[in-house]
Amino acid sequence: MYIVMLAPRFHPFSGGVERHVRATCRVLQGLGHSTTVITPRLDTSPPYENLEGIDIHRAPAYRRPKVRVIQTGLWVWQHRCQLRSADLFHFHDSEVYRLFSLPLRLLFPATPFYATFHGYEGFPIPPRAVKLRQSMARSVRGSIGIGGGNLYDRWYGTHLTTLIPGGVEVPTQTYSGEPIYDAVFVGRLAEDMGIREYVKALIVLKQRYGLVLTLQVCGDGPLRSEIAELATANGLNVTLNGNVARPEEFLDPARLAFVPGYMSILEATIRRKPVFAVYSDPFRKDALELLPAAGEMFICGSAEELAQAVAGYLANPDVIDVDRAYAWASQQTWEDVARTYLSLYEGAGR
Repeated sequence: MYIVMLAPRFHPFSGGVERHVRATCRVLQGLGHSTTVITPRLDTSPPYENLEGIDIHRAPAYRRPKVRVIQTGLWVWQHRCQLRSADLFHFHDSEVYRLFSLPLRLLFPATPFYATFHGYEGFPIPPRAVKLRQSMARSVRGSIGIGGGNLYDRWYGTHLTTLIPGGVEVPTQTYSGEPIYDAVFVGRLAEDMGIREYVKALIVLKQRYGLVLTLQVCGDGPLRSEIAELATANGLNVTLNGNVARPEEFLDPARLAFVPGYMSILEATIRRKPVFAVYSDPFRKDALELLPAAGEMFICGSAEELAQAVAGYLANPDVIDVDRAYAWASQQTWEDVARTYLSLYEGAGR
């Protein structure tokens, strides 16, 4: 089968969607399928590249919306000979669907569309985003949602074919050394990821509980300067590492995992690390609490609540079962994700 994935960003970027698409394509190729990724060209990367057997085509990205839609249509027309042999087109989130769906449907009306819904557009969710996702869900043959329970039915009014928490690579070796630092944060340094609350919790732990914790931060974003100033002003031992190629390697020598996102939660639980996840709005609260393993992690809405959870865990680690969380994560491998995609293509949602 020749599978064409369309993603809003891809290599050399390394966010959650990019890693999801790359890992899924890699497994699908190992199962004998051919994969191509189409993505906007957002940097100086070449228009075409082959990565681990994955053909990457980067379409021109223009800032003006109307120009971008027209140029995307022209790009699809110019590449119609190659795209004609695709067995399906799989869209990752609504932005690439908005750009590519019309020219692809006009040129290849018989080729089925599929979709994966990954994140969200901020809170409150814009009505336009809700309508676009509803339209996208109706127009595809099958859909996957990254999440749990009835998350998308509740917030978008869309019923998806299946939901998964994402995927994870099972470590080939188990870290057996002593913890080098107390906690690691993995995520974007932005409001919706709760980084400010994590650092404020360290202040509460220091002042109220007499606990001084070290924190490694893996990620970058608009709050980097503020976080650095907050840590310095309060005498905290916080190291800002910026974006790292393999953030999961920072989890091995950590005692605690400060991880608000699905992928980092999986990477922590597969390493039997206690998860402390902060939510910034009601949508993210639901997104965390609807996970099957939510009962074996700490889900907090404030720095004070987080500090109390950390102090409680350090006093009594048996308050959660990291082995039960591990058992759940071990069933969410990239091989499992790829099988979910193939099951979708082979009949689900028709």
